[in-house]
Amino acid sequence: MAASGPLDDPFSSLQASAERSTSALEERIRDLENDATWKDSRIQELQIEKDLADGNLEELRKQLQLLQQTVQNSEALETQLAQKSSELEQMSRQLFQTVPVQKPVQEIKAIPKFSTSQFFAAPSESSAVTLFDTAGDNWGWDEPVPAPQVLPQQETSTAAEESVELQALRNEIEDLKSRNEAASREIRELQDKLASFADRESEFSQVKDEVDILRAQNVTLNQEVTAKASRLKEVAQSLLEEQVKLSQLEEQLHNKETAVAAPSVSSFFADSSSQGPVFEDLIVPKKAYLCTPSASEDHGEWSVEEPAVVSTAATSQHAVGFVNKVDDRELENLREQSDLQLKQLREQDEKLHEAVQQYAKAQSTAEQLQLNLSQLQQRYAELEAHLHSVTASHQSEIESKMAALAEKTGEFLQLKDAIDIMRAQNASLSYELDEATSKLKNVAQTLQEEQLKVCQLEEQLHNKESAVVAPSVSSFFADSSSHGPVFEDLVVPKKAYLCTPSASEDQEDWPVEKPMVATTTATSQRSAGVIESLDQSELLNLRQQNEQQMKQLCEQTEKHSEIQATVEQLKQELSQLQERNAQLEVQLNTVLASHQTEVEALRNQQNEFNSQSQEEQKKLKDELNQLTQRNQSLEQDRDAYLQLQDELDILK
Repeated sequence: MAASGPLDDPFSSLQASAERSTSALEERIRDLENDATWKDSRIQELQIEKDLADGNLEELRKQLQLLQQTVQNSEALETQLAQKSSELEQMSRQLFQTVPVQKPVQEIKAIPKFSTSQFFAAPSESSAVTLFDTAGDNWGWDEPVPAPQVLPQQETSTAAEESVELQALRNEIEDLKSRNEAASREIRELQDKLASFADRESEFSQVKDEVDILRAQNVTLNQEVTAKASRLKEVAQSLLEEQVKLSQLEEQLHNKETAVAAPSVSSFFADSSSQGPVFEDLIVPKKAYLCTPSASEDHGEWSVEEPAVVSTAATSQHAVGFVNKVDDRELENLREQSDLQLKQLREQDEKLHEAVQQYAKAQSTAEQLQLNLSQLQQRYAELEAHLHSVTASHQSEIESKMAALAEKTGEFLQLKDAIDIMRAQNASLSYELDEATSKLKNVAQTLQEEQLKVCQLEEQLHNKESAVVAPSVSSFFADSSSHGPVFEDLVVPKKAYLCTPSASEDQEDWPVEKPMVATTTATSQRSAGVIESLDQSELLNLRQQNEQQMKQLCEQTEKHSEIQATVEQLKQELSQLQERNAQLEVQLNTVLASHQTEVEALRNQQNEFNSQSQEEQKKLKDELNQLTQRNQSLEQDRDAYLQLQDELDILK
């Protein structure tokens, strides 16, 4: 029975698909490494920006400390002003109590006005002592000068004017107090904003830590993917080596089966193809040789005597006996031919035994392959479960991060609204400051006019002395005319674009090529020997041996068919595993793409957050500059007021 064709190669397509999958995985790993390097560079840039922001925040804190110091100084000045105003009120009350108000208005208009310095310089009781009489004996430095008489109407008018001025000064002091309180409130709000910025910086650091964790997880996933790829390569190589061995063994078995054919009875005859069945005709020997031992004692060999030949003429009564002597060489040739045929049969038996052993080895290798396939299936199941768990954890983390980002955006909008409110309040405060400065300028002008009047009166009183010119109020204001109202334009933020990658279609899977079936054909060769005469017993033995060999060959062919069926099942399982592997690779690609999009979205959100924080810092700096300018203007006004108070004290 001829053996069936060689087994199909079940792993021929696995090599190509494994190489393609490994190349795709290597490209994916390279892309991930490039993304990781880009992320590291971007994180370094963000770290540098954060350091710069920290330096700016420290500068802002220092400016706030300076503002607090200035506010404290302003509060101390306010307390001093309050004390001085209380002293002035007491003095005005004393004046109102001592001076009676009884004169017509026409006389008051006719009399020139005097300043309050005259009341402190010369009391109303002394009518004969001038401003330059220090001894009080009606004698000056050169000669006595009679002092003019001061009327009570003049005193009452000057006291009323002084009380009006004091009331105006009180109102201005109260306005300054309210403004200082508003400035302190603004400073507190700015401190709260700085605290909120510090909180946001801590949140940014937390987000950075989360990004680092995601990067570490991506690195571990890349390592797992590389390990899986190397493992698949090793398994594919081992399977290919085993398949090559199987194909070689099958080819050897096929060649042996075609070469080793069961010997038939016809092979022992010369013209077996032309004859009919072996046992149909009776074998009638032409000659019969009588082999008897020779009578000689010296030679113990067999001798061939001439037999009696029975011919067709034996039927007749004339029997003629022909005895032909046979040469010993013919017998030796027959024996040698029989020995050669027996040797050939033994060699064929040995070859069949070796073929059976090779079949057993092939069966063991097939079992090992089946075990390897079961292990691969278990490993794929474990990897699939791990992938599901990792994807679920990543989805939960990303959802939590998105919720946190939504909360941060809400807080940012609230802060933006608060900043807009602060900007409106600052505009209103600047308008009030402008009004206060205009009022102070009017007060300064009135004071200058009164000072000029006082100088004129002193010139009239002291003709001989040089005219003492009182310092003008404008000398105490350095650049009062140059200061104008402070207005600022609203800061309009630039547009922020959200750049996200476009969704790309999934690439097609690598095609699975059909295995190449290598068919080998070998020509059968049969050895035949020609034997003219054999014994029936030897022929029967040969037939029995041939039947046994045929049975063994049938059993081996059945085993071979069973092994071929198992190999086909293994091929089907391999095809299923390849399909499953392709599905898992597609899932991995989708998961990696989703992670990349999520990471890019987080990066864009971080960039937007950084840009917004920078804009807010710029706005805060501008507001701080405005506040410092405002405080400087307030300090200048207070210095001018203190100088006026000093001048009043000097005039006293």
